[in-house]
Amino acid sequence: MKKCIFIITTLLSTASLHANAHDFNSIGNKCDINFEGEVRITNGQIAIQHGESQTLIIEKSGEVHQTGHSLDLNSQQKDIASRYYKQINQAVPQAVSLAEDAVEIANTALTKVFTGFFGDDSQFVKSMNDSILAIEKEVKSAIFPEDGVIVFGKSVFTDGGNVSGTLGKQIEDTVEALISEGMGEIFMALGRSMLNGDGNFSDFEARMEKLGADIESEVETQAASLEHSAKAFCDSLVELDKTETQLQTIEAFKNIDMINVKQRT
Repeated sequence: MKKCIFIITTLLSTASLHANAHDFNSIGNKCDINFEGEVRITNGQIAIQHGESQTLIIEKSGEVHQTGHSLDLNSQQKDIASRYYKQINQAVPQAVSLAEDAVEIANTALTKVFTGFFGDDSQFVKSMNDSILAIEKEVKSAIFPEDGVIVFGKSVFTDGGNVSGTLGKQIEDTVEALISEGMGEIFMALGRSMLNGDGNFSDFEARMEKLGADIESEVETQAASLEHSAKAFCDSLVELDKTETQLQTIEAFKNIDMINVKQRT
């Protein structure tokens, strides 16, 4: 019985580690990100709001509007604004994909563990899946707050590239709550088994040990893919930061410093 408890505790710890370790902290391992201000993408236009400064509207063509008036930009300045527009539109789907992948890793780790304990038809497993997938919906609602609107910046991200109050923190809180509830369910099941006179746990122990190895293999494959995506996202943000620096040579953008990225070696 003691070995059985040890295996259960180890397996749940492994699942918790995998579920929490591969969220947007993967980005923090690749680059340090600091957002100040935000952009809103609506109807094919990018609106930049930074501090108390006026909102600037960038078109795909590189045209820029401020308080309803078009800025008089030369062709080089329009090229910079157009590149900034394209780079933001490239980074947004990368951020969404990372969020989805991180949630999937958490879901995989926990589902495998608790399905192994309770079976595919377990109500606890179904409830757990609903809880984790609800996080993904909240992440998406932060980036897509309403139809046709995309938000990208400080209101979604915090320093270090973690999703504020949604992905990183909510995965951690949800996983901890599920692990705690799941452990209670598991030990109650073991207690019932002992009361019924079934004290031979050797088959169960062997099954749990195999389950632990399966989780390591599958989740590490997913995590490797996430690490690759996080690097690509960081690369995109580094280029975006460079373009923003060039954009600051335009008078209207001189105080716009929405993103600062330092890539880690």
